[in-house]
Amino acid sequence: MDASAQAMERADDETLVIRLQDGDIRAFEELVARYQVPLLAFARRTLGDAAEAEDVVQDALLSLWHNACAIREAAAIKTWIYRLVANGCFDVLRQRRRHDTTAMDAHHLSELSDSQSTTSRASGSSAHRLGFPEQQAESNAAVDALKAALAELPDDQRMTWVLFELQGLTYDEISRSLELTTASVRGKIYRARKSIATKMAGWK
Repeated sequence: MDASAQAMERADDETLVIRLQDGDIRAFEELVARYQVPLLAFARRTLGDAAEAEDVVQDALLSLWHNACAIREAAAIKTWIYRLVANGCFDVLRQRRRHDTTAMDAHHLSELSDSQSTTSRASGSSAHRLGFPEQQAESNAAVDALKAALAELPDDQRMTWVLFELQGLTYDEISRSLELTTASVRGKIYRARKSIATKMAGWK
C-alpha cells in the first residue's frame, strides 16, 4: 500500500468529506469502504430483502458522490448517509403498502446473527440486553423468533431499534439520521424493546 492510500485510511471522516467535495475519488472510495457494509446491514435488517437493500445503499452512495457539496457539516457524514438510506428504506416500505404487499415478512428477513466489525454492537449483545441467554440467541430457533418479533414492529420502531441495538448509533445520531426528536427516538426504542421482550419471553 502506498503512502497516499495509507494517509486516506488514517484520515477522519471530516477530512475525507472535504477532499470529496474537491472531487477526490480516492476519498469517496475510502468512505464507501467504511460505510457500505454497515449501511447494507441496516437496510437488509429493515427491509428484509437483500436486493432492495443493495439498491437503496447504491442510490445513497451515488448521491454521496454527486451531492457531496450539499453536506454542510463535513463531520456529520455518518448521520447524513444514514438519513439517505433510511429515507430510501421508507420509500420502499411505502411502495410495498401501495401495492398491497406485506410490509415485512419474517421468512425473508436477513440473517441477524452475522456480526460486522464496523458495528459497535453485535446482535448477540443486543440479545443479552433483552434478557435471554446469548447461547440461545445464537441458536437458529431463537434467531428466527427474533426475526419474527422484528417483522411485527411498526417500520419506525424497527428502524430505530436496528440503528441503536445493531448498528450502534447513539440517540442523538439516530435523531439526526431520522429527523426525529431525541425523546421520540427514545420512545420508539423503548416500545420496540418492550414488544420484542414480550414476544421473546419464551427464550428467557
